[in-house]
Amino acid sequence: MTTNRFCLFSLASLFGVTLMSSVAFGQAPAPQAYPDPNAQPQQYQQQPGYPQQPPPGYPPPQQEYPQQPGYPQQQQQPPQQPGYPPQQPGYSPPPPGYGQPPGYGPPPGYGPPPGYGPPPPPPPMGHHGLLAMGFIGINSFAGSTGQNVGPGFRLGGLLGFFASPMFSINGELSIDIMNLDSSFYGPNTSGVRASLSISPLFHLPTGSNLEIVLGPKLGAWDEELSDSDLGTSASASGYLLGLNAGAFTRLGNTMLGGLFSFESAVPNKLCQNDGSGDVCVSVSNETSEKVLAFNLSAMF
Repeated sequence: MTTNRFCLFSLASLFGVTLMSSVAFGQAPAPQAYPDPNAQPQQYQQQPGYPQQPPPGYPPPQQEYPQQPGYPQQQQQPPQQPGYPPQQPGYSPPPPGYGQPPGYGPPPGYGPPPGYGPPPPPPPMGHHGLLAMGFIGINSFAGSTGQNVGPGFRLGGLLGFFASPMFSINGELSIDIMNLDSSFYGPNTSGVRASLSISPLFHLPTGSNLEIVLGPKLGAWDEELSDSDLGTSASASGYLLGLNAGAFTRLGNTMLGGLFSFESAVPNKLCQNDGSGDVCVSVSNETSEKVLAFNLSAMF
């Protein structure tokens, strides 16, 4: 009897243990499966009542902190424009209209009138218009014809016009007071020589205020000698070839400088008057007079 009860108790205990193990195994969680690397990311559906989730890859928005009392208000930085250098921390652009006084700017409709063109080009550098030159200086007769003539006084000038900014066409008149040797010509003999020529000039600027002039001369001359004691006179005339050269510096609207002149005067006519009238003869192959002059000059 005791053996039967023990067997029944053992069977009942074994049945109870088996039942409890089945219940515990059914309630245990299923083992976690490993994610598939080739699977597409799972899209979560927006649940009603929840804030909208940003799309994948979008940077999370910066959290705005509430302004604390007692702290200065923070200025919002403008967004960085593509292609511009990064702005320095704390930089803020100036307000519209900064740096201009109120009402500054062209009036409405401002602009050149219809048909208005660019201004005309400036005139070329150099001279234009008329040329006037005066000079005063000393003459000197050289060669065999000037043996008994000392340095004398010269006075003259040029008048013409500028054919171009660097070339002028002029007429020249010069008067020479001859310093005759009294022991050869007599104590009361005087002499005057005058020449009239065409004297073009080339004007060559070499700096801001310096100009070189150079040009030939071609003209005629006449020379008169007279003795007041005897009442006699003699004269010679002919043509001349020469050269003018000088340097000038600008002083306001006037140019001041020096002018050198050389003339080779060839006589072709000689005249003599002994009180009864002039007696003139034509000559050729006569020795020409060589006349040099150094002048102080002003050109306008």
